[in-house]
Amino acid sequence: MASGGRYYWMKLKKDFMYSDVIDYIMNLPDGARYVVLYQMLCLKTINTFGRLSNQICKVNITYDIEKLSRDCKWFSTLGNLTGYDCPKCLNRGIMWGVRENDEVYTCECECMVQRRNLERLKRSGLEDAVKRYTFDSWKTPDRWQEKAKTLAQQYARERQGWFITYGHVGSGKTHLCTAICAELLNVGMDTLYMLWRDVAVQAKAAIMDDEAYTKIVSPLKRVKVLYIDDLFKVGKGKPPTEGDVNLAFEIINNRYNDSSKLTIISTELSMEDLLDIDEAVGSRIYERSKGFRLSFEKKPNWRLLD
Repeated sequence: MASGGRYYWMKLKKDFMYSDVIDYIMNLPDGARYVVLYQMLCLKTINTFGRLSNQICKVNITYDIEKLSRDCKWFSTLGNLTGYDCPKCLNRGIMWGVRENDEVYTCECECMVQRRNLERLKRSGLEDAVKRYTFDSWKTPDRWQEKAKTLAQQYARERQGWFITYGHVGSGKTHLCTAICAELLNVGMDTLYMLWRDVAVQAKAAIMDDEAYTKIVSPLKRVKVLYIDDLFKVGKGKPPTEGDVNLAFEIINNRYNDSSKLTIISTELSMEDLLDIDEAVGSRIYERSKGFRLSFEKKPNWRLLD
């Protein structure tokens, strides 16, 4: 050491890179960079017993985030997470702290709950609809509308079984079902929207391609909450095809066999119509939706009213 400098060894535990904390950080966006930052902070505090501070005369000056950013010059004070601007973690998703024994620790910022909810909303396919179709925007000039809203809110609170609403076009089926989905998304439940006519066409077209078919149908069977909008709507005056019935049975039966999954259905068909089309599909819907069935038959089309 001709230069007269002093060198230090920084010891790491054998399982350092495989610990739960490091595994958690590595799974965050840019997690590897945060692990390097942690090691840099360890090096910076090697002479201060792990304390991020400098002593000038008798004054102990602690580091702030701007100084850390200057000293660790490859790291910005701002994170790169998007969708929600958090003033606490500055969009990094994690918080750093020091315990009473001067041990540095990390924890997830509370903003990550909101970020996950936003991500679920994007994946659900309901990002725009939930802004319009809420319980607050549901008008209740008549008694039947009050009862419909009350039942939908009850389902959103209890989160048990299935929910089905059927009846005339434009009567508010999609509105209430979407409002339920918004509530379930807000409590962290993965939700997926399926517009029957669009997805059924895609699935039936891919029936001879196992990989493509599985890619379309598997998420519908696997997701915690599935909202099927306009079940069996295939065209004006046209009955569902055998392919429609087979697809419906595959999805409905899979979800029927797992009581932890919630299924929300809107359709212009009555319960009797569903049973006539296919008793196996209709009876499963009937059983699972006990207590949460809304009939909007003979109700006006509110889209046509001023």
